[in-house]
Amino acid sequence: MIHVAQERGLSLASVASIAGTQRVGAGVLVLWIVLLGGLYLRERRLRRLERTLHRRRRDAELGALNAMAEISSRTFDLDEILKSTAHCIRELFGQHCDILLFDRESGRVSQIETTRESRDQACEELRRLLDEELAGFIVRARSEVVTEADLGRLPQPVQSWIARRGHQSFLAVVLYSHGKTMGILFISSPHRDQFSASDCRLAVAIAHQLGNSVEKVLFYEETENASQSLRDTQEQLLQSEKMSAVGQLIAGVAHELNNPLTAILGYAQLLETEPMGEQARDYVRKLYLQTRRTHRVVQNLLSFSRQRKPIQSQVDLRRVLDDSLALREFDLKLNGIQVEIDHDPSLPFIIGDAHQLEQVFLNIINNAVDSIMDVGAGGSLKIRFYSEDQGVCVEFRDTGTGLKDPGKIFDPFYTTKKIGKGSGLGLSICYGIVKEHGGDILAFNHGQGGAVLQLKLPLSGAKKVAD
Repeated sequence: MIHVAQERGLSLASVASIAGTQRVGAGVLVLWIVLLGGLYLRERRLRRLERTLHRRRRDAELGALNAMAEISSRTFDLDEILKSTAHCIRELFGQHCDILLFDRESGRVSQIETTRESRDQACEELRRLLDEELAGFIVRARSEVVTEADLGRLPQPVQSWIARRGHQSFLAVVLYSHGKTMGILFISSPHRDQFSASDCRLAVAIAHQLGNSVEKVLFYEETENASQSLRDTQEQLLQSEKMSAVGQLIAGVAHELNNPLTAILGYAQLLETEPMGEQARDYVRKLYLQTRRTHRVVQNLLSFSRQRKPIQSQVDLRRVLDDSLALREFDLKLNGIQVEIDHDPSLPFIIGDAHQLEQVFLNIINNAVDSIMDVGAGGSLKIRFYSEDQGVCVEFRDTGTGLKDPGKIFDPFYTTKKIGKGSGLGLSICYGIVKEHGGDILAFNHGQGGAVLQLKLPLSGAKKVAD
């Protein structure tokens, strides 16, 4: 190098200076290479770590979705499905969540599952808030996801509740299934910017799966209820056939009793014409009266069980009531049930079929006696006649257990009695008969206990009954 420098006319000092500069430049280059290599390695490690975290996150999401699908496939217990889903969401997001389901008919909150510690208080606040504000807003807006970015569009009570609870970030995802709004999934955090776009997508996927699971459970419950109702109806039909057979048997027995009773009545009347002492005459008179009473009961049974075409004529409702009570007179006295009748003799007759109306009265009396007996021996049945709006009303009020569901009492096969005690057809038949007469029948519970049935029959507004 010195020889080359001398040939080019460079001094030794110049040569030394150039060599030093070259050494410094090489050192800087090496330093840059080391720094760039470190950054590259760091970037690779960060990318590898990011891929690892992303893979773990994806595995966790898939695992959670698979766990929810597995639970949904092996159970129809809605509580278990909701608890498992809430637990998975808590594990995935690290935040509290609330799952709220809506009632299909009313649209109000019917069930809540939450991961919050103050469960009862949180559930009650959410129920009231959703019933009043949030549920209606989400359904009207047809939004699938509502976040803190939509806070300004929410109803004021909802904004106040979110601020009071300290929810800085939240996801409110609607549970849809085949176009039906099943409920809301609410995930919240006390910190800002906690939910990313991928979190929103995951929450929506969970909501879709949960919505389908809820609909599956509800469909199963409806199917099970329909199946149980069908089984009950079959049992009631079987019982109805048995009762029909019993009715035919009773009619046969009553017919067989009718002849000897007629003979006893005749002999008792003949005995009264014979000379005898006063005590013996009193015995014969009592024999005649009790036999005539028994004969009347048998005649009522025969009349009630005999199939006949409906006949429209003037009907004395008080007489129809007396005939109906005579059929249950023994049971009423045996069980100590007092019958109080409030009747206005000036009430006019109505136009109708006496035998059909007797069936109505007897069914109502039978139900009243059964209800009173469920409470215990004793009690009373009050029957009141009065006029109203060009018609005659008959009100039956008992001191029994009351009506569990007055709105269903006239539905065919609806009964609250034990299997074997009722077919659920009695009051349904009564409803049809009263409507055929152009009247109305109402049922409700009395404020002081017991049930009330009101019959309203027009004086001459009955429909024509087909022959």
